Amino acid sequence: MRHLLLKALAVSALVWPGQAWSCGGPAGRSIATTTDGQKYTVTNMGRQSVNVVFQAFNTTYNLQLAPGQSASPRAPGMFGQPMAGYQSCVATPVLYR
Repeated sequence: MRHLLLKALAVSALVWPGQAWSCGGPAGRSIATTTDGQKYTVTNMGRQSVNVVFQAFNTTYNLQLAPGQSASPRAPGMFGQPMAGYQSCVATPVLYR
């Protein structure tokens, strides 16, 4: 019975969208990612500006967020669609001189 439960949990973790995924990188703890099922919203909860890079199925999404700012990643180009899912996320602090 336990073996069947573990298999079910593993399959559901693969099928479930990446809502609980977090960002890696030096500023990964400052990033909150939420989804409404159609688009993602990314919020910088830290005290420093960050650059967030998402890799999603052969597309790269970039966001630069000030402290407290939120935005939705969009595909590059004139008719950019909102990001519907992603494979990896890296957040790095923006250093000013």
